[in-house]
Amino acid sequence: MTDLFKKINLIVIAFFSVLTVLFPIGFTLYLPLLIFYVLKDNRNIFYMLIPSFLALLLFAKEFVIYFLVLTAIVYILQMLLHRISKGFYVYGAILLLNVISSVILDRAGLINAGMLSSPWHLIILNIISLSFYVYLEHSLVEALKAKKMMRSLYDNSFLEILIALVTILGATWVEYQGVNAGLVTAVYFGMYFGTSFRGQNAMLYGVIAMLTLLFGFEIREGLFLPFVCAFYFMPFVYPIISLNIFLAVAILAKTDYHFLSLLSMMATSVVFEILKNFLIKEKVVEEEVYEKVYEQVTGQINQEILAFASFLERFSDGIKLPKEYNQHISDGIKTLVQKHCQRCDKQKECYSHYKAGLYIYFRDIIVGQAQDSDEYYQFTRYCPHVRELEYTGRSLRKNVALYDESETKNNSLVAQMGGIASAIRKYAVDRASKEELKYEVFAEVKRRIIGYGYHITYFEVKRTFVNDFLISLGIKAAKSEWDDIHSAISLICQNVMEKRVSVLFEKEERNTLYLKIIPEIKIDVLYGYGAIASDGTQINGDNYIIKDLNNGRFISAISDGMGKGYSAFYESNITLKLVEDVLSLNLDSSTALEILNTFYVIQDYLERYATLDLLEINRFKTTAKFYKMGGCTSYIIHQDGSLEKIINKSLPFGIEELVENYEVPLKDNDVIIMSSDGILENVVDANRLETFLKSVKDLTPQRIVYELFNFAVKNELKTNDDMTLIALRIKEA
Repeated sequence: MTDLFKKINLIVIAFFSVLTVLFPIGFTLYLPLLIFYVLKDNRNIFYMLIPSFLALLLFAKEFVIYFLVLTAIVYILQMLLHRISKGFYVYGAILLLNVISSVILDRAGLINAGMLSSPWHLIILNIISLSFYVYLEHSLVEALKAKKMMRSLYDNSFLEILIALVTILGATWVEYQGVNAGLVTAVYFGMYFGTSFRGQNAMLYGVIAMLTLLFGFEIREGLFLPFVCAFYFMPFVYPIISLNIFLAVAILAKTDYHFLSLLSMMATSVVFEILKNFLIKEKVVEEEVYEKVYEQVTGQINQEILAFASFLERFSDGIKLPKEYNQHISDGIKTLVQKHCQRCDKQKECYSHYKAGLYIYFRDIIVGQAQDSDEYYQFTRYCPHVRELEYTGRSLRKNVALYDESETKNNSLVAQMGGIASAIRKYAVDRASKEELKYEVFAEVKRRIIGYGYHITYFEVKRTFVNDFLISLGIKAAKSEWDDIHSAISLICQNVMEKRVSVLFEKEERNTLYLKIIPEIKIDVLYGYGAIASDGTQINGDNYIIKDLNNGRFISAISDGMGKGYSAFYESNITLKLVEDVLSLNLDSSTALEILNTFYVIQDYLERYATLDLLEINRFKTTAKFYKMGGCTSYIIHQDGSLEKIINKSLPFGIEELVENYEVPLKDNDVIIMSSDGILENVVDANRLETFLKSVKDLTPQRIVYELFNFAVKNELKTNDDMTLIALRIKEA
């Protein structure tokens, strides 16, 4: 909506525009305004009803009953049309209500023109009323769709000027001691437009309003209106000073202009100065927006570099210990479990609640490293054998071989330096190869949203790439307005960016809707997952992640650490955390995994490996990329029942330097099955498995996971191993 939806302006408009009923036209001009405001926001009914009612009560009592009935009908109409496409239903309602109200007012003798005596009179009034509404609605929508070169033709300022002129017409019926309210209202809007537009549109209003008052109502003081608009082009307090000096000179010079009229203009300037901050929204200065966007983008790049540094630190912490040391730790943990955990009554609950931290807790107990985290404190309060664990840990400590860290660093220094250089080079190349949108585009998006009347409380450009942009913003509005906001912003971005976008709701907080704008999402992903540890242990050595990234990419991954139990769980867990970190850098997934693989390659002296089976779904392009570094075969079951297998051809992460991917186009209702080596590849009868996969393709993803676990349990398996399963279904957005 435009600035005229500011409540003070709306009250002024409602109070005076209803008085146009005193002309021999009935509600011809007021009805379109009433419907326009109410259909846009049903809360506007109160800001229209009360001022209009008071105006009629003071100056046209004979119209009060008809006005209340008309308002009630419009409100009921708003409720009926709220959930459907309005369009021609509204046009028909305007024609019908205008005809009925005009005929009733004519029969009641409230219109002196004798409307029924001339059907053409009634037809003309209906054409005026409908055209007025169509222009209000059309100009608001076209302002969103207009290309840059056509924007001036659909500027919302013309809409505001038209509404102001209708308000002035109604105000001319009110006069006190020779001061016409039409003049005061025209001066008020001249100040408003001069401050808001600061250009030819404000002067256009000044000229039209001057001619209307001067020749239509013989109000000679209307000549001052162009000067009012011109004075209010100036910033700060200069307008009120300049205007009042100008009017004071006119008074002191004893001109023929009405003294009280000039005095009322001076008073209006004082009132407007007081209310200005509430009436005028912050003007979007393009240079300031460009600067802010530049600062945001620069800050975002710095944040990504810091994130990359954090990724390096995490990797360093994860791999700095040599193989022999880790083997001693692993053996020590097994000893702790056998002596204290296997017979514990709380074993199952403990493993379930603390499994992500047990490896670290037990490791620190063995090496004697103090833990000061809240999680470890809660663990010590929960575990009944914590003192025994610490005592056994002290006895095991002597078996942990000391190592010379500097020697380890020296042995790998050259490899690490080369690997880091390669990783940074890949990172820089990936960033430089992406085409960015111009900052002016984002400034224009913000300008148009504000121009449409939405109050932006937060606006941040987080990514600027042509095919990977992200704008986060907050708009002061209620959740009930989401549909209108979604449509308007989608249309704005589509025309400014010249590509389709998705506007996604994030949250509602303190009467503010937070949303994000990204390239158009064409598919949604439904998913289900599950994991079962092999017999004899409560710790599954597999790990998985399923995550919808904020850039239109959806990832799911399974990692299987070497062996079983704690050590395998830790290896696969750290692998997936590193994958998640590096993919969050907004790099191409191939580049991100090549960087991570490089770091795994340079630590090959540790002999620590984990498989990685990663799927990246691009929701913009409707494609899937499979990265299989030692991962198991994945299945794609199409809607027609055909089955496609993505077979692993690579060794685990960090053994081969080349990272390959398999790109597959996706269709509606495709089902993708990913698993660790303990389930699908572990089934002896592969033909029976494929037949079963086809039979469950129409189930929900979570149900497919349950049924596959049941299938595996009931059929012959090659080995007894941990099982992890992810099922995904593709749906058109």
